[in-house]
Amino acid sequence: MDFKQIRGAIEWRMGSSQEAGAAQQNWEEIEKWLRANPERLDAVGAKIAEPLIEIIRWGLVPNPDNASLYERRWIELRKYLLEYAGIPSEMARSAASFINESFKAISDGPAGEQDATAFGVREDNPTGDSEKTLSATDSSNGQTEVLAEAMDTNDQANEVTSSSPETNAQEATTLTDAPESTDEVVTVAPDSSSPSQSSQWRWLPVPPDSPDNHEESYQTAMSAPGQMKLIGARVRGKKHKHEGTNCDDWFEFDVIGKWTIIAVSDGAGSKIFSRIGAKESCRTALSELKNSLGEHELKKRDNWTGDTFKRDKTTGVFNADDLEHVQQALHNAMAKAYEAVEAKAQSLAKSGPHEKFLGRKVAVDDLSGTLLLAVHTIVEHDGAERSVVFTCQIGDGMLAAVSSNGGLQLLGIPDSGEFAGQTEFLTSKKKVEKTSLVGRTFPFFGPLEVLMVMTDGVADDYFPNDPGMLWLYGDLAINGVLNLSGSQKPLSGSELTKALDDIRVKLADTKLPTIDAVEDAGLAVPFAMITEAEVSPNVSIRSIETYAEKLGLTPEEVAKSKPLLIVGAFGEPMCERTIADPQNKEEMLRVWLDSYQVRGSFDDRTLVVLHREVAS
Repeated sequence: MDFKQIRGAIEWRMGSSQEAGAAQQNWEEIEKWLRANPERLDAVGAKIAEPLIEIIRWGLVPNPDNASLYERRWIELRKYLLEYAGIPSEMARSAASFINESFKAISDGPAGEQDATAFGVREDNPTGDSEKTLSATDSSNGQTEVLAEAMDTNDQANEVTSSSPETNAQEATTLTDAPESTDEVVTVAPDSSSPSQSSQWRWLPVPPDSPDNHEESYQTAMSAPGQMKLIGARVRGKKHKHEGTNCDDWFEFDVIGKWTIIAVSDGAGSKIFSRIGAKESCRTALSELKNSLGEHELKKRDNWTGDTFKRDKTTGVFNADDLEHVQQALHNAMAKAYEAVEAKAQSLAKSGPHEKFLGRKVAVDDLSGTLLLAVHTIVEHDGAERSVVFTCQIGDGMLAAVSSNGGLQLLGIPDSGEFAGQTEFLTSKKKVEKTSLVGRTFPFFGPLEVLMVMTDGVADDYFPNDPGMLWLYGDLAINGVLNLSGSQKPLSGSELTKALDDIRVKLADTKLPTIDAVEDAGLAVPFAMITEAEVSPNVSIRSIETYAEKLGLTPEEVAKSKPLLIVGAFGEPMCERTIADPQNKEEMLRVWLDSYQVRGSFDDRTLVVLHREVAS
């Protein structure tokens, strides 16, 4: 076998290549060779691990000289390690044991052996190459603290929750590697009916000396044209709460004339001041879109068809001038947002507090973030109102529309970076070029039920997004976040009778054939929020996946049936704090975002929803 064949065989065995055939046969020969001599296996294993070792070394003690090479890889690796909690726990224990023994050697061993014993691992290379030493670059106390902090963070950040946007009591597990000090840790005593939030996640405040701090959370709402309701919320992710760092997300929305405008941004997690860029980009984009669309109206047409939204295949320009005006407004808003972030970075470069906190002058990359834009208006078609939506996106996250008949249309394609789990940002100037933005602009036309714009903290929890966005819509409905007509039983007389009749008809052919059966099915499962309170409040979360399973249907079938969504929301609200005002949907959205659990989900969460509250 030559080098290419050997590499192909190893890639196949490690799962990075799906092609079997010759690769599998070659691996069988390699495996026989490895089994014949354990030293060969050790040597090959060490070689395979070398890139991983370099990433871990950089992550523990970052080296500015190779930051561009390893920073993204380290972020990707940390995300993986946090998702699979047992791996960092084993790694941390192994490293802690070594450091502990090394510290003993420093205090007890001969003076001449201290440095080598404490900070280096010397090994013979079984391949016959010259001897090499893997050692930390600095034996100072400062480095020791960095190492300890990194391991402590990984060890404390372990969590066991459900593997999908649902709560599953059988999967709640008590972790044994609790932090030595739990003064700041939220602890909830589990019982048979209430799976607990893992006590390993703690709540820490944001450092008061950090400039431009964000609030812990934020929510707001307003009415929109076309009998629509606009609600939005963002919450600090579990990882940020655990580490005492800021939420990096931001959103803005407003109504101008006949247009509803939404802007959402997720600041880069690896950039300390990315939240500033997220806020600046959203506010600038919103302002620019209001200026461009405030007096703009789409032309009245006798008929709206697919041809109406045709674009030139070469330039991407819409054939209809009024539609092209909207596309240009989105693209101009993106460009202006980039300019605003660049100008903000230049301004902060002169700021002493920001330089002191960062350790150097602020650069534009320090304000990196995504940007998702959506605009909505109402037109007439065949004597009925229809929605027209345009979206544009740089970076990850998702925009999606659900029509009144349950049809799903994704209105964005998340950008991916060099590595899995990475993304592009607004601060990549090439992303705001027209040729790039055209491919990121999507129209929607139809009877809109809900438009959702979100950061990846929500979008990744509902992956794959088709049909995941339908599941998200369903979860919002059965948890009472969306006020479907009749979901809180506010109707009376003939309206209530009709709604209940529709529900009974839909339930008749399911495993829960009556309204009482649904209410007795135990859909709401209590979970604890991570807050600064010593006793964290429980929030009862419902899952469309669990609900659909109990009905004997698929989540998509349930999400497409308004009567089933309405009855799924019957009962007490998620949280006691919402009972006083069940119409405070923005507060319910915030509580839900801060409470639902998905395995490996720890990022900030932001979701903006434009929803038709009156049943079609």
